[in-house]
Amino acid sequence: MGTGAMSWNIRFGRLIARAFAGGAGFTFGYCLLSPNDNIINSSGPVRFGRAAFSVASIVVDYKFSIYFKQIPTDLCEVEKLWSDVHHRSACKLLQLCTRNKGVFVKVGQHIGAMDYLLPPEYTQTLRILHNQAPSSSLSDVNKVIKQDLNCDKDELFAEFGDTPIGAASLAQVYKARLKNGEVVAVKVQHLTVRAHSYVDIKTMEVLVKIAAWIFPDFKLLWLAEEMKKNLPQELDFIQEGHNAEKMSEIMKTYKWLKV
Repeated sequence: MGTGAMSWNIRFGRLIARAFAGGAGFTFGYCLLSPNDNIINSSGPVRFGRAAFSVASIVVDYKFSIYFKQIPTDLCEVEKLWSDVHHRSACKLLQLCTRNKGVFVKVGQHIGAMDYLLPPEYTQTLRILHNQAPSSSLSDVNKVIKQDLNCDKDELFAEFGDTPIGAASLAQVYKARLKNGEVVAVKVQHLTVRAHSYVDIKTMEVLVKIAAWIFPDFKLLWLAEEMKKNLPQELDFIQEGHNAEKMSEIMKTYKWLKV
């Protein structure tokens, strides 16, 4: 390794060490001051710190496992080296998505579907989010209904399922029965998704740009831009209701299809 590379190696290591120390100190102090684990896990600073730490850890892994290391001459060894780093990084992203939830799960689901662009270690690892997205508790669901409709779910429904029949990144669905006996599907947004959406998108935008600066071949800047543009529309359930009504009208001739 040349003197220039050695110097950059040292500077990069010091930069990462300072970032880790500052982030760890802030997060540890915040956790000590907060009396509630839920508050800790859902707070903006901790969510940002968790995301920054995960991305920094991935960057360090690539830098010191690939870019600052003499690459083997054997092609099979090279492929295994890349595959191992990809898999470790994908697992870190999966853990980040499942802990931060919401928008992060949404991005993880997008990554899991990018077989045409990303290494299989990423898509295969994150594909689990397509059908095993984290779900919210029934108490959180009750809070959302109370906030949005100013009444308890028991005032609206004769029956309401205890567990969701499906959970996704931004919401989950319950089977319920109205007071008139009609069986319905009720889609309820996760409690903190809307409150965290702006900060989460900004966090991703910043971290993706940093990753692109460190790795010039990183080509996922468009993903953050797409999420920033589309997320507000996806969080607007009133608009989604109007869209469902339009689809119901378009599909009304298909008697076997319920919209």
